[in-house]
Amino acid sequence: TANQTICYGETPSTLSATAPTGGSGMFAYQWQLSLDGGTNWTNVPSAGTLLTYSPPALTQTTHYRLQQTDTYCSPSQSVYSNTVVITVHGQMQAGTATANQTICYGEIPTAISATLPTGGSGSYTYQWQFSTDGGTTYSNVATAGTSLTYAPGALTQTTLYRLQQTDTYCTPHQVVNTNAVTITVHGQLQAGTATADQTLCNGETPAILTSTAPTGGSGTFTYQWQYSTNGGSSWANVASGGTTLTYASAALTTTTSFRLQQTDTYCSPDQVVYTNTVTVTVHSQLTAGTATANQTICYGETPSTLSAT
Repeated sequence: TANQTICYGETPSTLSATAPTGGSGMFAYQWQLSLDGGTNWTNVPSAGTLLTYSPPALTQTTHYRLQQTDTYCSPSQSVYSNTVVITVHGQMQAGTATANQTICYGEIPTAISATLPTGGSGSYTYQWQFSTDGGTTYSNVATAGTSLTYAPGALTQTTLYRLQQTDTYCTPHQVVNTNAVTITVHGQLQAGTATADQTLCNGETPAILTSTAPTGGSGTFTYQWQYSTNGGSSWANVASGGTTLTYASAALTTTTSFRLQQTDTYCSPDQVVYTNTVTVTVHSQLTAGTATANQTICYGETPSTLSAT
């Protein structure tokens, strides 16, 4: 029968041969195989003495032929059928996916890609898959995940991706998976907490303001204290010395609000959060009241009562 082409590890279809012609009619049969392109032949180990033979699953290209022997003759006469070549595609090996990434909460990672698999028939299909449980379970990406590249959307949790590569020529299909690409997503940036409000007199210096560091994010933070004198409608950076978790304000003559801008500079664009507002209430400048008018009296008289606002 005709040549065949199969996938690595598949079982070929049964081989068959017609009986020889001529001779005495007293024939014996022996299927033989060659793993070196037909240079050397060996008898198949079992069940190879009929006109048909069912080879086992194969992992390399193998040649078969049927030795047909006329046992009536002395010495026996042997002839050989044509050679049947069963071509075995190489073992399918998964391609390699691109390197891991680390991004900020809500960022869009760089597109990921994978190389072609090796071996197999060359008839491949692709399906990107993702896992949010560390690789225990995988699901197919919803859309646009059937090529060698995939551009994920914005992520809010660490996600693993791999490319499932399938040889559709094989029956059943042969499936391999690339290495997993881990996209580590830093936790959502949450602002720290600034110290409590204060109340002071006009011209006094408030106590030092302090704030806790933010949580989440990459850990690469910068700080900028800001102030507002219109109740928080608009803000400006403090003039100097306001780039740490603490800030010592100068003396104040008007009620002023303060907050700490906390920026994660690892992110692109930078992620920015603000602490709660600390209000330093400044009492108005003390202005004297007015006393009653001057008086003129006679010696020994009692003046009118004096009063003041």
